[in-house]
Amino acid sequence: MMKKIFITICVLVSILSSRGIVYADTISVLQQRLNKVNSFHADFHQKVSDHRNVILQEEDGHLWVARPNYFYSHLSAPNENILISNGNTIWFYTPCIQQVSIYSMQQAIHSTPLILISCNHLKYWRQYHILQQGDNFSLTPKVSFNNIKKFSMNVSQNGIIKKVSIFEEDGICISYIFTKYKIEAISSDKFQFSVPNGITVDDQR
Repeated sequence: MMKKIFITICVLVSILSSRGIVYADTISVLQQRLNKVNSFHADFHQKVSDHRNVILQEEDGHLWVARPNYFYSHLSAPNENILISNGNTIWFYTPCIQQVSIYSMQQAIHSTPLILISCNHLKYWRQYHILQQGDNFSLTPKVSFNNIKKFSMNVSQNGIIKKVSIFEEDGICISYIFTKYKIEAISSDKFQFSVPNGITVDDQR
């Protein structure tokens, strides 16, 4: 479940179109909305459900984002994990197994679509078919990877992200509902990670 949450913990991207806006225009609409908020902090409630909509897991956490490419997600205990991006390197730290996995930004963009909310590079966004319906955006990968079928995001016209859902091929859905959304400047120190003593390091770069 930890790997599954990691693979999908980072999916905050969908795209709007009441009637199906032209692909490039849809990217532009979503980017313009996301670019209205350069950095923010929010609490989130994570819910994992199966294909029958049976809830398998519910947890709470905190998210910090500073565009472009800075990301910090902290999922609370009992399944605590921390995902951090400093713009180049991604750390995925799981205290309960005393391990941190390290990835390059290029690797994480594909395996962790949630990180896309902090990314403004069009080459990554163009890897998805994008649809818009009001404030709801949905992205479907052009090439299947990591069991991700699609994901959706609700983004208001003023750039506030309200909800993100990740749908997997096996019917699992991971949803993030954001509350206590606060637009604020965040120090770059927040997005650095020092490996604690005694922790196993799995460097995948």
